[in-house]
Amino acid sequence: MPPTSRTSRTSRTSRRLAVAGLAAALTLVGVRSRAEAPPPLAPVARDALLAELARAHPEVLASEQRAVALERAAESQGSLPAPAVMAQLWAVPLAKPYALGDANMLMLGVEQSFPAPGSRGAKERAIALRSKGERANSAEIARQRRRELDHAFADYVESTSRHRAHAEHLRIAERTVALARARHAGGGSLVDVAQAEVELARMTADVVTDGTRVDAARARINALLGRDALAPLGPPVIVDAETSAWDAKAALEKARATRPVLRATASQRAALAEDARAAKLEATVPSFTVAALYFAPVGEAGRHGYGFNAGMSLPWLWGEASARREATREAARAGEHEVTAALRPVE
Repeated sequence: MPPTSRTSRTSRTSRRLAVAGLAAALTLVGVRSRAEAPPPLAPVARDALLAELARAHPEVLASEQRAVALERAAESQGSLPAPAVMAQLWAVPLAKPYALGDANMLMLGVEQSFPAPGSRGAKERAIALRSKGERANSAEIARQRRRELDHAFADYVESTSRHRAHAEHLRIAERTVALARARHAGGGSLVDVAQAEVELARMTADVVTDGTRVDAARARINALLGRDALAPLGPPVIVDAETSAWDAKAALEKARATRPVLRATASQRAALAEDARAAKLEATVPSFTVAALYFAPVGEAGRHGYGFNAGMSLPWLWGEASARREATREAARAGEHEVTAALRPVE
């Protein structure tokens, strides 16, 4: 047989063996992939994750509870102090300490104090404003956590999309390497094999990097929702990208009108102003105490009687009330600066 015929037959045999080997390799890869694939998880949507976050985040729940507590405190400030019951027994003889009937006087009474007029209302309004500010703070916390979850979900979508694309590229690169090797076995260039293997290595690195990013985004989402960071999470529901129709000016105006942090600082400023008003009243207007008294017939008196007491504070003495007034006034001025400071990060 001529040498040329033997060489041609050998080349055809080598090509058939290479193709058969490639087919077997691809079949094994497919079987292995199906065997190792975990059971599919239900896709997760952004809106469902945000709804779960709003229901269960402990920071938001704690802020809501603080607002409720302040509302109850405001109700207590609007009420008068509890009355006091008095009992007095005068001049029991020391020689007969058990002879209560020989006392000169037995008096029973009820005493009620009245703070400076207007101060209770100012304190009640101050606490109510703090409750309003706490609810705004709760909304700000919820906004920040929604923002964090939005960013984590966006990263999850991006890394998942890139991972899928690069995984497809990896499969193509694997086929390209197999074909280049088959061609080389049939007399093809070794350079083609080297180039295909370099591309395969690059695609493998991209797939590993994207997988790490998917795991990181999944862990962030799970942590924000209070789950185990390594808990499984279904693939993201990918929708069309959304773009805001606002320009910078419209966005700033909207933020000034709706940002919860601005409402919270405004409520705090108003609450400090009410504190200052209450302190001013307490420093300039006296508080009063009145008591209704009943005198029992004991000792020489031998008859029923009644009486009353009246008392008044002197807030102008010793300087304690005026010092408190100055402190609350300075705190109210600080509240003005806090409102301005809160606006700058928003802008």
